[in-house]
Amino acid sequence: MEKNSYIYESTKEILQREIDACKKLLEDTKDKWNEYIDLKLHEASTANVDFEHNDAKVTFDDDAQTRWFYDFCETSYDWFVEDLREAKGIDFDKLRQSLGTTSKFYLGNLHVSERTARFWVYVLAEASETFCHSDVDFTDDLQIEDIESNSAEEIEEYVASMLELIKYLRKEVEATLEPIIFAYDTIKTFKDNQVEEFRDYVRDGWLNNVY
Repeated sequence: MEKNSYIYESTKEILQREIDACKKLLEDTKDKWNEYIDLKLHEASTANVDFEHNDAKVTFDDDAQTRWFYDFCETSYDWFVEDLREAKGIDFDKLRQSLGTTSKFYLGNLHVSERTARFWVYVLAEASETFCHSDVDFTDDLQIEDIESNSAEEIEEYVASMLELIKYLRKEVEATLEPIIFAYDTIKTFKDNQVEEFRDYVRDGWLNNVY
């Protein structure tokens, strides 16, 4: 019994570490799969894009700047979609879920993500506390209250099945979140640097058209 209790308790610590890591991943990335975002570039739309060239100042009236801005938005979006596809094989149209007729959207299927995340955490928490979840058929039907009274071999087999389940769920979590995190971070980086990106776009475009 003492050996079985040791196996039970030591394995529970291993499971708990795995669960904590999974829950932390979900919590740390919650704002990326559970909050609405948009692609509007408000700061760039009002930025001053005049620049110096050959000791002269190149300026743009409101109409010209507006044309440059809309062209910048369209081109940047096309580049963004292509970058996602080439870098990670992400289809942005499928990843993006719009919110009605507004410009806001979320990444991934919000409701599915919430349910899936809760299921992962619940199953893993149950695994840590009881080594059992009645809705998941992945191991022998050992009774919770009797697990420590089973043989060391039975406990080890049970534990192996549970660790295999956790490994599978961790991979599912990571695979589901990876494209969401990549797309979110790409959007955030671009929006954080939108003014500089717009100014470079205008300057480079103007110089290419002139020379």
